[in-house]
Amino acid sequence: MKKSEVIEETLGAMRQEACQDEGGTALEEYLSSIVIPALMQLLPDGIDIKTCRDLRVFQIACCKTCHTLYPHYEMYLVELPEDGKGWVCCAFRSALIGTESSAEQREAVTLDVRAILATTSMRRQN
Repeated sequence: MKKSEVIEETLGAMRQEACQDEGGTALEEYLSSIVIPALMQLLPDGIDIKTCRDLRVFQIACCKTCHTLYPHYEMYLVELPEDGKGWVCCAFRSALIGTESSAEQREAVTLDVRAILATTSMRRQN
C-alpha cells in the first residue's frame, strides 16, 4: 500500500469504530487536526508499506486499540526483511521482535519473516 492508502484505511477503521460511539463533527475535526497530520509525518512517501493485513499469514490477532482508536500513537513503522517497511500494531510488533528479545532471537524472526514473505510473494505471482 502507498502512504495515502494506509491513511485512508486507518481513517476508515477509526470512523467505523466511532459510529458505534458518538462520531460526528468532533471526530472529523480530530481526524483532520490530529490524526492525519501525525500519519503524514510518520509514514514514508513513495514506497510500498505492508500492513498487518498483508502479514496475516502469521495468524496474529491484531490490537483493536492500535488500529481503531490511537493508530497515530500506537502503530509502529518497522523495518521488514528485504528493505521493506511495515505499519503494524503492538501485537504484531511484539510477536516480531519481542519486548525482551535477544539479537539472536530477532535474527531468527527476521529469517522466518523473509521466508514467509518470499512464499506469499511467489503465490501472488502464480
